[in-house]
Formats: sequence, structure tokens, C-alpha cells
Amino acid sequence: MEIAIQNLFPVPLYTSSIGRDFTEEEMSFFEKRSKEVTRHEGNWMTPLNEYFMDAPEMNELNEIIQMHLDFYRDEIIKTSDPIRIVPGISWLGLCHKGDWQGSHSHQNSFLSIIMYVKTAEVDGTYFYRPGTKQWSFTHTELNYYNGDNFFYEAKPGDIVIFPSSMTHRVGELKEDVERITIALNTVFQGSMGQDHGGVHIDFDRANKGTKKCNCKNGCES
Repeated sequence: MEIAIQNLFPVPLYTSSIGRDFTEEEMSFFEKRSKEVTRHEGNWMTPLNEYFMDAPEMNELNEIIQMHLDFYRDEIIKTSDPIRIVPGISWLGLCHKGDWQGSHSHQNSFLSIIMYVKTAEVDGTYFYRPGTKQWSFTHTELNYYNGDNFFYEAKPGDIVIFPSSMTHRVGELKEDVERITIALNTVFQGSMGQDHGGVHIDFDRANKGTKKCNCKNGCES
């Protein structure tokens, strides 16, 4: 008897790293900004409406992040549209022993990114199956088909990219350490859907002074 299981519409969880240690300048900037956080539910954050990664100290890390976003566009989305996925708002998250971050998703964003700066010995992020699971079985083992959540175990320098609509959370920090992560949301530059009639959208049209992109790989401003 021949049996086949097809993976219908899987959700990509893109994982990589910055490929090096953080520099002294970068770590000094993280430490400085970690003293400017305010309480947000179970953890601490810099303001959620600012562009944390726009600081000059973050230039090299921004280049690395953009490289990963370009790879995601080219190798996962595989579009010919003159579109680029670029960082939008960004912030620093801080946890001490006993802190946590509840289940949430990110609105007004296409992809979200977590960059892990300082972690506990066992650390990471829980990601949850989209939608509501209707039936609750007692499983003999867990796999990608029956599991409700997936735990990505992270170490300093790791980067994860995922759809912003995906629910995720951080468990309570059990160790007496300082946990620092950088989170980014993303927006679009350029246009998409030029071959689909009425669904074409030009993200740069309303931005004064923005040069319209006519290339395949992205946009200039």
C-alpha cells in the first residue's frame, strides 16, 4: 500500500546567525539602551514606536539583517516584483530572572525578526500553530503534524525571521542572567502585483522624495 503525505502551505521559520561575535561598540550600545527600558507586561523594552536599529552603531548589523531579508525574498517568496522587504520599527527587549513575555503576534508588519544578543544557558522562543486546534489528543509522540508549538533554542548571535502573524512567546527566565534581544518589524519598498490588474500596489508612491524602483532586486531612496 502506497501512502504519501504532502506538506500543504507550511509556515517558514527562517533561522540563521549574524556569523560573528558582536563588536565592543555594538555591545556597549546594547548595554546603554538596556538602561533606558520601561516595564511592558512581563519584561522590559525600549519604546515600541522608535527605530532602534537606525543608530549608527547598528550599521553593520543592519546590513546583515537586510542580506537575510533579501535572501528570504529571493529564495522563499521568489518574486519578480520590484519589491524589497526592509526593517521598520525595532526595539530592545530585556528580561531578568522571573521575567517573561506572553503570547502575541505583530500587527502592521509582514515579517518579524528576533536577534538574540544575550541569552540564558537554555533559551529561545516558542512558536504556535496558526489557528485553533479543534481536537485534543493524548499523543504517543509529538511531530510537526500533531504539535501545538515549536521551541526554537537560541544562542547569542542567532537570527530568526517569521511571518508577523505567527503567535510566539518567551517562557519565564529561570536563570539569574540578563537576557537581551532585538526585535524588528518589516515594511515594503517598491511595488507588487503589476501583472495582476487591480491588485497592483505601489508602496513608494505616497512617499515624497522616493525614487521609484524599476529594478528586480529592490529600491533606492
